[in-house]
Amino acid sequence: MEQDFERQIALFRYSLIAPIVANTFEDVSATQYFNKIASKVHKLPDGKKVKYSSNTLRSWYYDYMKNGIDSLCP
Repeated sequence: MEQDFERQIALFRYSLIAPIVANTFEDVSATQYFNKIASKVHKLPDGKKVKYSSNTLRSWYYDYMKNGIDSLCP
């Protein structure tokens, strides 16, 4: 059960960085994108509301690019 939740978190984190990974964000730099996402409150799969810093999002992006989806598991 815990592994399922960890996978859900990894997929949630991926959803936040996916536009950068896929290079589909429009007319903004990666820094602007991360800042925009960091300014919002996000709802985790368990319903908890959280905010992340742009540095955290950037770290997830680099982790994902280097090691794939498993690197986004908590």
